[in-house]
Parts: sequence; structure tokens; C-alpha cells
Amino acid sequence: FVQPIEGEERGFLGMRIDVNRRILWANWHQDLKPNDPDPDRQLLTGISKFDLESGQLIREYLIEKTDKNHLFNDVAIARDGTVFFTSFSYGMIYTIDSVNDEIEEFLRMPEDVWNNGIDITPDDKYLFVVGSDRIFRVELETKEFLELPAPEDEIVGWGDGLYFHDGHLVAITGHREGEHVVNRVIKMRLSDTLDRITGIEVLDQDHPLYSNPTTGAIADDWFYYIATAQFEKFDEEGNLAPWEELSDTYILKLRLK
Repeated sequence: FVQPIEGEERGFLGMRIDVNRRILWANWHQDLKPNDPDPDRQLLTGISKFDLESGQLIREYLIEKTDKNHLFNDVAIARDGTVFFTSFSYGMIYTIDSVNDEIEEFLRMPEDVWNNGIDITPDDKYLFVVGSDRIFRVELETKEFLELPAPEDEIVGWGDGLYFHDGHLVAITGHREGEHVVNRVIKMRLSDTLDRITGIEVLDQDHPLYSNPTTGAIADDWFYYIATAQFEKFDEEGNLAPWEELSDTYILKLRLK
């Protein structure tokens, strides 16, 4: 759909489709490769805007990375085409509105928050954001944010991908229990006023195909998600594991109703 840019390494992350305008928005960042000949070069993170029919690049929006974890992560789209996207390490939500067409800082979350998944309600009233081990609700008009209370002893954060659907939140999560990382897809029931998590349903957990499950999309009450992102197949220096240690890429689906 989109060919690699010759001579440039990019890691693409969260993507969303603006159905009405036939646009694909995709976050990406640059990172140093092992034994990079220029380890001091300035790296970028950006979000690209593609024509959904042709795959042609319409525009890119770029900022310089200030550390290795400063990168655009996930994205949500309002009805008027305004885009909201998270920065992983800075607790920042950025926006590109359909009028100014430039990156702007929308809201900075608490300092101990690492932003990840983000989605918007169909009425454009609220954003929901995964911030480390918590879920936040942000009112778009006032920028007021609320940490959603959750049932005691329930783990709701650490979500890599967050989706609002039919009054619920769907998330792909990974949390550590001792030496084991528990990977799950969960559905969080929300109160009628969308200000509290009232219960959690585990849709899938530790599927035998999982290798860092992450990021999905909802269509016709089905949730499709990447089961094998395989982040763990890189060592600390960024070298990829031998070919025979890699798995195929699997997309799984779950019925939400």
C-alpha cells in the first residue's frame, strides 16, 4: 500500500482511517540501528497523511525526538477530521485540526504517565487515553481530565490499543505477574455517564499465538487485532532474532456482541 522510503528507516505505529475523507493517518518514528555510522544524528517522529485509495502521501507532520521514547504512538479522529495522537514518553496529547493543519500541543498528562492507546466517543465529547496503569477520560471542550475509577484489584491499564465501542472500552493489555507477562484483550464496561469502569470481561488471554499482541480495529462488532508484533524478538542493541526464531504474522478476531 505504501512503499518504504529509500534510505530511511521508519517504524510505523498506530494508524486510523478517516472514513469520510478517505484518509489514512499513520504515526511513525526513527530509531538508531545497531552500529549506526552517525549515532549523534537528529531523529524524527511524525504522523503521515495518506490518500486511502491510492496510498499517495498527502502530507507529513514532523517534530524532533528528544529521547528514544519520545514518539507519536496512537491516533484518534473526530468527525470534523481533527486528529488527536499520543506521545509515548512525554504524557502529551497532540492535535492537528482541520483548519490550522499544523501540529499543536493539546494537553499534557501527569508526569508519571506514559501515553499509549487513545479513542474518541462518537459525539466528539470525550477522549479516552491509556496512561501507564490507568485509563483517563478527557473532555474535549474544557480539556478536563479524569482518572477513571475501576473495581478494586482489577488491572485496566498498560493498554497498547484502546477502542470505544457501544459504551464500552476494548483494550489490548500486557501486565507482569512475577516473571510472566499476561497478555489479554479486555472489554471494560463503563457507567452510563462514562466516568467509571464498572466491570471487566476478559475476551482472550495468553492465546498460544501471542507474541506481543498489539493494536486493532473494529468492524461490524468484530475486533481484529495483531497477535504477533514480536517486539521481544529484538535484543537490547536492536538486533532482530534469527529468521528461524520469528513467527508468521497473525491477525485474530473476536466478536464483541
